[in-house]
Amino acid sequence: MTAHLFVKDIQPSDSSVPVGATAIASIAEEITYRGYPLSELAEHCTFEEVAQLLLRGELPGLREKNRFEHRLNASRHLPEGLCDLLASLPAWTPPIESLRTSVSVLAHFDQDAPDQSIEAKLRKAERMLGQIPTAIAWRARALAGLQPVEPREGLGHAAQFLHQLRGKEPQPHEARALEMALIVFAEHEFNPSTYTARVVASTGSDLHSSVVAAICALKGQRHGGFDEEVVRLLVSLEEKESAGATITRADLPTGPIPGFGHPLYPQGDPRAALLEPLTHQALLLAGHSRMAELSTRVCEHMAAEHGLNPSIEWAVGRLFHALGLDVELFPPVLVMARLVGWSAHHLEQHADPKAIRPRATYKGSPQRPVPPLAERKDI
Repeated sequence: MTAHLFVKDIQPSDSSVPVGATAIASIAEEITYRGYPLSELAEHCTFEEVAQLLLRGELPGLREKNRFEHRLNASRHLPEGLCDLLASLPAWTPPIESLRTSVSVLAHFDQDAPDQSIEAKLRKAERMLGQIPTAIAWRARALAGLQPVEPREGLGHAAQFLHQLRGKEPQPHEARALEMALIVFAEHEFNPSTYTARVVASTGSDLHSSVVAAICALKGQRHGGFDEEVVRLLVSLEEKESAGATITRADLPTGPIPGFGHPLYPQGDPRAALLEPLTHQALLLAGHSRMAELSTRVCEHMAAEHGLNPSIEWAVGRLFHALGLDVELFPPVLVMARLVGWSAHHLEQHADPKAIRPRATYKGSPQRPVPPLAERKDI
């Protein structure tokens, strides 16, 4: 593992200020995972292969790939205590919050939980990788009054989730599209949730705690909610057009448009470019041709009038919609992908013996004497 040194002074408003080093991913000129271009990984590898690359540092050979898939399938079942808890949560509990609770509870049922060795952390990461999709599908089906679906042998990670969520095997193009989304979302350097996971890891805390903290960060609307807003915007535009009205510029939000303009990719998010063909195809095959056509018009407007290109949220939000996922399931599904990145960063950071402790720039009142109580004004 590579040690990491962090600067003492961090300007949180400037996303271009480096705060550390990593050997996991680079987003400089081209996105790479462990040195491999993301475009090649997405084209030639399964999500399971990419997960092993991020967790263990190298792409697996055939034998290890098969062993990993076997371990993953063996870990897809949930403890009975967690199932009982998921069934008892109020119906209004958002899926991302029930998932946060699920990860915390899973720590209590994991015998490796107190073991801080690298191999134990890898075992825990693999188990969570299998358990989290089951927990998402289990809760979603319970809310719909449906029985849970047992995992099936022979299905890849993406297809397995759709099978457990829907109760039937997905179409090949659906499984491939979701797998691509999981691959491109698996890792993205020091984004807010990943950095949160690293801060927790730097204190010497355990992997489950890092993942719970990262989910709390991803839950925030400024980090993990824009893909949901993409769908809400397009659905509202569809409804207006269906009612016979003409879509004009005034129908777009006056502030930031969800799904456009990533601070790290002024020329366009390469992850969105990778996903867009599959997203467009999925929309058409799911009967959303109006949304597909409307999406093209919005993109043209944003490029011509604002010079903004689509971000990953633009592609993934529409893709999840095409796959029939409720918008509240979008953040939990992203956790399925980002878990491997969080876990890899936890391992990398945990190897550094120093806790992350940035300094702040003070901008409050200057130093002043404490007045007697009788002279103080009520607040």
